[in-house]
Amino acid sequence: MSVGTRALIAALGTAVVVVVFVVLGFEEAREIDGQSGGNALRNFIFDFQTLLTGVLALSAAWWTVTTMQATDTEANRRHTEAMDLALRTDRLAVERLIFPQLAELEIWRKDLSDSLSAIPTVFNGQATHASDLMLMRKQMVAFAESYNEFEIYCRKLEELLTRRSWEEGERFFGGYLRYNADRLESTIKDLSKCFARVRDIDFAIDEGFFQAQPWDFAYQLSEQTTHADAIHGFGAMLITHYNDVIEGLVELAVLYEFKVS
Repeated sequence: MSVGTRALIAALGTAVVVVVFVVLGFEEAREIDGQSGGNALRNFIFDFQTLLTGVLALSAAWWTVTTMQATDTEANRRHTEAMDLALRTDRLAVERLIFPQLAELEIWRKDLSDSLSAIPTVFNGQATHASDLMLMRKQMVAFAESYNEFEIYCRKLEELLTRRSWEEGERFFGGYLRYNADRLESTIKDLSKCFARVRDIDFAIDEGFFQAQPWDFAYQLSEQTTHADAIHGFGAMLITHYNDVIEGLVELAVLYEFKVS
């Protein structure tokens, strides 16, 4: 009910009350014996005073209920506005989390997997013979070059996980997405240790190639094989959690009604 309507009803009610009191207080009453005379309006009020009192009581109750409903409506409106404001803030945080991080993860997905697949298993029987120094060197250099691209994508992923927009959006992660994001971060740390060990071997290759004995190369090939196996193992875990994180982000985007391809 509008404010104008309530004001009109209040004015009419006030007018009725004033008329009733004026008539009862100042107009002549009719004669009881003959049931005649007196002011007609006063007689009407006197005869139907119980009814009129009930009507006024009902009107007052109706007015009270209407006012309470209007108050509740206004309170609900303010609550809705407050919730909308809070949701708008949450939605903006989720939007900064999803865009552009989700698109970047989608773009890197295939290249990350391909670069991991390109890392060879370097140790084989031929490389253990003294006459195969150049073959050993070739295998070792091939391995050293092959993991570089995979490491680059791991570094990009590590940088993405430390962005402010990502960290602020993590509070909206559900249990499944939270688990995979944590596992993704820890797997990157494990891979970083592997990359550091491989770089140490690469440095030894560059510095001592012409002075090294065949068995030194065989040992380093064995070491590289160990690290290659570790990189492949951690890399497979990385790809799994990586894909699960993408799936979780897509679900989060849909929940907050963002369109993602």
